[in-house]
Amino acid sequence: MDINKFLKKDSLLDISDSFSLAKYTSSVIDNAEGRQILIHVLDIWDKVNNDTKEIWENLIERAGFYPYLNSKGLKNISFQAVIRREWYKSENLPGIYFHAKQKIIERNISRGRNIAVSAPTSFGKSLLIEEIVARNVYNNILIIQPTLALIDETRRKLQKYVEYNMVMNTMQQPSEKNVFILTAERVLEYKNLPKIDFLIVDEFYKVSPRAHDNRQGTLNIALSHVLAGDKVQSLYLTPTIDAISEEFLKKYDVYFFKTDYSLVNTEINEIRCNNSREKKNILFDMLASKKEPSLVYVSSPARAYKMAVEYLEYLKNDATRDISKQSLLLTDWISDNISEEWKLNSVLEYGIGVHNGELPRHVVSSQLEYFNQGKLKVMFVTTSLIEGVNTSAKNMFIFDETKGKIKLDYFDFSNIVGRAGRMKKYFTGKIYLFGEKPQKDNFQIDVPFVDQTNASDEVLINLPNSDMKVSSQEKIEILKKDIPFEMIEIIKNNYISVENQKNCIRKLRMTI
Repeated sequence: MDINKFLKKDSLLDISDSFSLAKYTSSVIDNAEGRQILIHVLDIWDKVNNDTKEIWENLIERAGFYPYLNSKGLKNISFQAVIRREWYKSENLPGIYFHAKQKIIERNISRGRNIAVSAPTSFGKSLLIEEIVARNVYNNILIIQPTLALIDETRRKLQKYVEYNMVMNTMQQPSEKNVFILTAERVLEYKNLPKIDFLIVDEFYKVSPRAHDNRQGTLNIALSHVLAGDKVQSLYLTPTIDAISEEFLKKYDVYFFKTDYSLVNTEINEIRCNNSREKKNILFDMLASKKEPSLVYVSSPARAYKMAVEYLEYLKNDATRDISKQSLLLTDWISDNISEEWKLNSVLEYGIGVHNGELPRHVVSSQLEYFNQGKLKVMFVTTSLIEGVNTSAKNMFIFDETKGKIKLDYFDFSNIVGRAGRMKKYFTGKIYLFGEKPQKDNFQIDVPFVDQTNASDEVLINLPNSDMKVSSQEKIEILKKDIPFEMIEIIKNNYISVENQKNCIRKLRMTI
């Protein structure tokens, strides 16, 4: 059966076609192909043959699509299916039903297991975090996020749980029950952090040097401190990876749960261009023609800003397009507090946004809110968007093939693709790729503070001797040479390159 042909159809009205497809779907219900068919059926539900809908509803239930089953108000499932559905209902989140794979994770957490979850962007990992807090059974929960933007987003989702004191910075004092939402740096800076009952690490892949994140050393040190001593139940969340350090999994008794389960489809369309001018014109033409919201991935913050300005000029120069101006609280704030001349104001007024890590946090979070509300139709973004920020669009344009000057790898590409489509809203996300799709590679996470093979000096020097391998102990002894005894603790607590600190000490000595 040509599934790709079906996925392009906008109706399934013929009873014979619908029945035949349902019969085939039942044979592949447990794999990705079956899920693709069901998601598309849900997408075109109003144009599915009514006489076959009961069959489709039971297939949707059989696949474990309980969030869709509930939200769509489908009522023709069997009595046994109704009973099964109640098993997937959260006991702590009103009106929420887990899908099949979320339920597996939820049950493992209930049994007290430590679990590392590798799943697509659209899996619904953030719902698991909320479930843990909503249970109200842990005194101190620590959620480590990689960025301040994600801290703010997590705080907004969890602030309704008034039983807990929400701690986002080192100046806040803990109370009897706390949810600490901190970056790794703030974990290390927080004095007298109480005993943690549950640890959640979002974007866990950043612990590995392979993530090319200059903060990975700090995350390793923070985790080694939190996991030292009494056992801490933990949940590690990461976009799709292939494997995690066996030594880490064994040491902390962590169950690795890997799945490609997704409740949205993605359709990749390759765009071919002869030159850069044509490439940009095609992009702008396509953006202007789309009614649904679109994200445009580009390689750098400067390029995102420049492209947004150029797209606005394109719209203004096309007399056939009727573009309207809007007033936003953010543009008023920018005029009053930054400058009326900042061109970001102009693009925002015409429904165009810019997302990158160099903008003030308030400016970025406000744009994301406007985009999710439909006030911004297009956003030019960098990889800052793929670090777990909760926004999605119908259309994702991958305009550049690099991340800065480095070629996009398959891992980053997959995360960008994952921003297209949104459960219950955009059943099929459309990808428009201006370039070549990266080759799939095997993405394995090593954990330096455990494996120690690729551990940096600043990680090793912060490990207790009991956790260090012989080779690491020997390396640290060499590093400590020429360091005054009274400086060792200072060097450890700076969490930056030990050699660079030693060089600084040498230069200071030379000036005395």
